Amino acid sequence: MKSLRFLKIIFFFAASILVSTATISFITGQRFVEASHWVMRAHEVISQLELVHGNVEDVEAGIQALLSTGEVPDLTNFQDALLGLPQELKKLRRMVGPGCSTAATWRNRWSERSRALPAAQLRWLC
Repeated sequence: MKSLRFLKIIFFFAASILVSTATISFITGQRFVEASHWVMRAHEVISQLELVHGNVEDVEAGIQALLSTGEVPDLTNFQDALLGLPQELKKLRRMVGPGCSTAATWRNRWSERSRALPAAQLRWLC
């Protein structure tokens, strides 16, 4: 009788460890998927920023060449960048602007975490 009770206790203990391990694995997997999504999103935003930065540099180089020489050099890069820059900036704003779900998610997370931080830790932000 005692050995049967002991076996039941061991069985339920092992089953509870198995269930808790499965739950922790599931939660960790969910977090990994979410983190992977954020990393991919960050890479997309960075590549868009690099494209916008390259266009701005081309526009700046064209303006500098025009101002320094007073002549109109070959401005194909300048013209292409000048025409493409507004569309690229719009795309970047859509990616990180206020209507973006990513930006809203970050704002929500920041507000949740900032409420948990004491005021002394938030002073450096001001």
